[in-house]
Amino acid sequence: MTWKRFAVDRVQVAARGQADPYIHSRIAQSQSFLVRVAGNINQAADSLGDLSCISATGQAIIQYALNCIQVKDIPAAEKALSGWNSLGQPSPMEQVVLFRKDMIFGRALRYQGRFAESLAHLESALKATEQSESLVFDEDRRDLICDFADTLRELKNPASTERLLRAEITWRDSHFGSPSGRSLLELSAEVLFAQEGFEEADMICLDVQVRPDLLKVRKAALAHDNGKDTPRSG
Repeated sequence: MTWKRFAVDRVQVAARGQADPYIHSRIAQSQSFLVRVAGNINQAADSLGDLSCISATGQAIIQYALNCIQVKDIPAAEKALSGWNSLGQPSPMEQVVLFRKDMIFGRALRYQGRFAESLAHLESALKATEQSESLVFDEDRRDLICDFADTLRELKNPASTERLLRAEITWRDSHFGSPSGRSLLELSAEVLFAQEGFEEADMICLDVQVRPDLLKVRKAALAHDNGKDTPRSG
């Protein structure tokens, strides 16, 4: 994070005297992101400055909504996201913003228990990743699939959740030639446990537990589930 702060600070110095509001809006968004990651939510919101002046890019709206979600102010996030849309045929940049808007909107609605509405926004975001020929959403897509799976689980649809996760894991493994992301594997194990697919879930848990990037807290949770449910598989 130190080098990211250094880079943003250097860009801010270089931009002094520039009258381009887009440049300054992107600097403000980067500062807001860094401050939010550090846990200073109030300062993160202040970093965005006057939102009405920079909302044309949409990126500031996304950062503001994320700040609101961080402090559980979901209505404010929903209001902010509802207030932005592209003008006419969206440019590639606007397509990215629309994708992230739908993804974050879906997440916010799920937190409110509005699962059907959440699913509609997530489906729109997923459609964007499948139809775009010039944009790559690989990293964002992983988060999207996790949100999608969580929403399907809330709608009591474990079979569809399992199919979604299997398809995504297969796709990522075939395209990148490496194990799928930790979050996808964890979700798959949880879904399999819920459907009493204990043997396969155990194998996934063991795979996840040896991954160096697995958070200790998540390791403990998976170990607990594994130990609790394994006897039932025999």
